[in-house]
Amino acid sequence: MVILGIVGWAIAYVAAIPLLGYSDWIHSAESIIMAFFGMIFAAYIFFQLDGKYAKNGLLMGLIWMVIGWVLDHVALLPFMESTFEYYFATIGLTYISIPVMTTIFGWALDKKK
Repeated sequence: MVILGIVGWAIAYVAAIPLLGYSDWIHSAESIIMAFFGMIFAAYIFFQLDGKYAKNGLLMGLIWMVIGWVLDHVALLPFMESTFEYYFATIGLTYISIPVMTTIFGWALDKKK
């Protein structure tokens, strides 16, 4: 779970490099890319599990959310030239959607069984 969280963050970060001159677009592009690969990686992990999908989805999402915050703090915040409050309001809050999506994904799989 941890490795895929780091890989997902890195893919979005690298894919956004060509958009550095377009500050209005960069955060949306990163969110879309992260959601796309996040759901692919979540499906990969869920296929390896045998039950307790919602619980594992919540755990996976929380781990990935924290990874995103930590890596942003190390690799993104120093270049943003803004406050932590601005970062959290514009980018950081979007990471809360990760455990929401993975938990609902897991819940749906639990209900299907």
